[in-house]
Amino acid sequence: MVTTIEGPGATYSLDLVEQNFDQGRVSGVVTSDITYLSIGSGFADLCAMNEG
Repeated sequence: MVTTIEGPGATYSLDLVEQNFDQGRVSGVVTSDITYLSIGSGFADLCAMNEG
């Protein structure tokens, strides 16, 4: 199953922290991810967040 299909005009956000997620202070960088889970009655959304 594919949940994300990249379009021909897709754009990407700038990497403002240059992949360095430890900025030396609380809440300096917040990352998140959303995924879809197949459950018995359909689908559920799961969002995980991390404050670095």
